[in-house]
Amino acid sequence: MMQQVLVKTRNKTVELTVLKDNPALKLCQRLGFIITDEDGYQYHM
Repeated sequence: MMQQVLVKTRNKTVELTVLKDNPALKLCQRLGFIITDEDGYQYHM
């Protein structure tokens, strides 16, 4: 599902936040998201 969203938004900025203990973090990184900031609970990508 996330790959479909990325294909549809190819020329747009996509930002998301992921809780630090969420295993989906690895999936987001494999899809090319990078951590740009963080706070006590989540990563901003």
